[in-house]
Amino acid sequence: MRLKFPIVAAIAALAMAVQPAAAEETCFTQGSGQFAFAIHTCVSSVLPSQSGNSYGPRNLSDGNPNTAWCEGVRGPGIGETITLHIDEGASFRRLQIANGYGKSQAAFQANGRPRLIEITTDRTPPTQVVLIDQPGMLPVPLLQSAEYKWVRLRILSVYPGMKYDDTCVGFVGPDFEYDEFLLQQSQASEPADTGEGAGQGGVDDATLLAWLGTAPDEDRRADILAQLADRRSDTVRVALEGIAGNDAQPDATRMQAICALSGSVNRDSVPLLLSILEEDLTKRRGFWACAIPVLGNIGDRRAVPLLMRIADLNQDDLAGMDHMAIEALAVFADARDVRYLESKVHIWPVRPAIFAALARVADPASAEVLVTGLYTGEDPEVVAAAQDGLRRIGAAARPALEEALHMPADDQFRQRVEMLLKALR
Repeated sequence: MRLKFPIVAAIAALAMAVQPAAAEETCFTQGSGQFAFAIHTCVSSVLPSQSGNSYGPRNLSDGNPNTAWCEGVRGPGIGETITLHIDEGASFRRLQIANGYGKSQAAFQANGRPRLIEITTDRTPPTQVVLIDQPGMLPVPLLQSAEYKWVRLRILSVYPGMKYDDTCVGFVGPDFEYDEFLLQQSQASEPADTGEGAGQGGVDDATLLAWLGTAPDEDRRADILAQLADRRSDTVRVALEGIAGNDAQPDATRMQAICALSGSVNRDSVPLLLSILEEDLTKRRGFWACAIPVLGNIGDRRAVPLLMRIADLNQDDLAGMDHMAIEALAVFADARDVRYLESKVHIWPVRPAIFAALARVADPASAEVLVTGLYTGEDPEVVAAAQDGLRRIGAAARPALEEALHMPADDQFRQRVEMLLKALR
């Protein structure tokens, strides 16, 4: 594996079993011998083989916890993609993902793992999903049950590796058995098919909660909790909060309940989430991976002091908790938080979130910071946010832009500055 801050690695040569779908992708094909169609698993980059281990797209479909795909670009792989191309299309409603390099706990912690991913398909718009930071298979629901011809996962942020800078994933594939499981459950329980609280497939909230109470194992509980994440009722929220706050429940179940709260959560949930997060600061069970984004989405100012305290921690074992706290605060930050966010703008992984927040608030005092987002080499999201924020600030941004013309910079930076000055005349 490569150490942090390596030189750029060359992309590994394609093996005979690997078929490129595009010039920039490396692919592996599972043929119709396993399915009634072929699935081409394609990745945007590959870490070169070393010490007898390979890290190509074949590893994403072999089901072997001792193998993994690892991206092969400089840094933690932000923006790298995994794409499933399915010949003729196939019907499913969720994916199974094994996050990280599951060969051992040491390998899992040493390498980066995707935290926030964007999922796009040929049938649905982009949606963002937080992956739990734990080894083993994770169910990841799609926006709807449909016949998909392709599904693309893009890495937006990561849990940093303790030793290496690469980001790895052990498995990605459609969960074809899930629809069959839902059908069997539905037939066994004869759930209501109409009325308030009925979700996709006609299974209402009360039925799902009844199934949850009688689920025979953790896999079934995970299936049902994933469905409850799409529900919006107070009944679901109260039930999930009961599980999330119950120390007698297994940690994995509590974690899944916290993640599932993303659908039904409201401001009444804030005290519980803050309590869970405070406790997780010392016990580090990983609950923060879902609790922090949920708090960010609620946007309640009661969460600000704790999010700032976490963001200010300077510990090597945080695995991205501090970065996630900054990103959550950026979601609902207002003018009171601008100076604080500006103090974190040097942290490269969170720059897109901070610049998006500064652009939304459009405080004239932030113009100088926003101008720095125009430099060549910046993330495209940062450049776009900087341009948007400066336009929103308007004429008050002109002094900072005019001053930027006297800074040592390349032509692209000067062109961006000049275009904004022209637009603000």
